Amino acid sequence: MNEFSYIFRDASVIIEGDIVEAVQEFFISGQLLKQVNFTTLTLIPIKARPVTVADFRPIACCNVLYKIISKVLCNRLAKVLPTIGDRTSIKVLLRAFATLSCSSGLEMNTDKSDIYFNGMEQGEIDYILSISGFKPGVFPFRYLGVPISHKRMGIGDCTRLIEKVVARIRSWGAKKLSYAGRLVLIKAVLSQLHSYWTRIFVIPLTVIDRIEGICRNYLWSGSDQYVKTPSVKWDNI
Repeated sequence: MNEFSYIFRDASVIIEGDIVEAVQEFFISGQLLKQVNFTTLTLIPIKARPVTVADFRPIACCNVLYKIISKVLCNRLAKVLPTIGDRTSIKVLLRAFATLSCSSGLEMNTDKSDIYFNGMEQGEIDYILSISGFKPGVFPFRYLGVPISHKRMGIGDCTRLIEKVVARIRSWGAKKLSYAGRLVLIKAVLSQLHSYWTRIFVIPLTVIDRIEGICRNYLWSGSDQYVKTPSVKWDNI
């Protein structure tokens, strides 16, 4: 969340009426103001030591009103999508996407968009693919670094999360911080990595215990490895 998002949150009592009116105006008129349809492109490194442009992944940072409108659209689609199965419904959905594209100026990238099927006949699958231009997707896949699967996550699926926590700690290895300084990094950075995943999935308790152990090691030793008995119980920190 950026500083402008905090402004919306802290001043909600004052501006909430204007926000609701602005969002409702979009759904009534079907038009999106240029000031709202504004996105900042940011490059996020995908490697510990990026060198070339290929070592970065672009991510679009939208403003708060845009995010609210997108969230409302997603919530509405979530109620409709389970009932869509016939060809007419698919055509209506695609026309809705086209209408949204015309009003917002955004277009779907079929090269980066997949459709996931379950319990459908091959003939229907082929028809949907032909009229949509999308590719059939296969589970599992990754989105923003997080594995997406149709089944409950196992310990092996969370390996990437543990690796990210360890990698972040090792990148701080050269920094000589006090206990208080390391505790701030644990709460501000490492806990956020963990929390991001738990907002999406039910993570196995074994993985949670492993991450807490790594954080505890970093607090007392400054690294992800620690062999001595901690001075204070982790629950008391």
